[in-house]
Amino acid sequence: MKLLNGFLNFKESLGLFTDPFRGLAQRAEKQNLTTKNLQLAQQAAVESAVLLKNKNDLLPLAKDCKIGLVGNYANNPDLLGSWSWQGKTAETPTIKSALQAKFTRVSSVQNQQLQTADLQLLKTTGCKLVSLSWLISSAKR
Repeated sequence: MKLLNGFLNFKESLGLFTDPFRGLAQRAEKQNLTTKNLQLAQQAAVESAVLLKNKNDLLPLAKDCKIGLVGNYANNPDLLGSWSWQGKTAETPTIKSALQAKFTRVSSVQNQQLQTADLQLLKTTGCKLVSLSWLISSAKR
């Protein structure tokens, strides 16, 4: 019991009971979000993408191809999710801005702006409309 009491007194003298996370935010800022770590994370993301099938030689896309993004996350910087609580939303590019950096003809529409007539127009102009569930099921094939 004396040993435990001494240990708890030591922790109290360090201030761990009043501020157990003291210095954690500053250390994370210096260690986690460094330029080197961000570059490594981007490299890991690029190298982990695997193309299972390039049907009809769809890829690579031409720089001037038309890309239409539909949905609430197309131009939303809040893409990090709860698993990346230390990320910086302000520094996260949107899907639209990332594509605009590589392609010249990118546009986006939010879900509530779409009407049935708009979808029909997209279909008649040769756009292939796909849902997330279709993409997932296609990737599993």
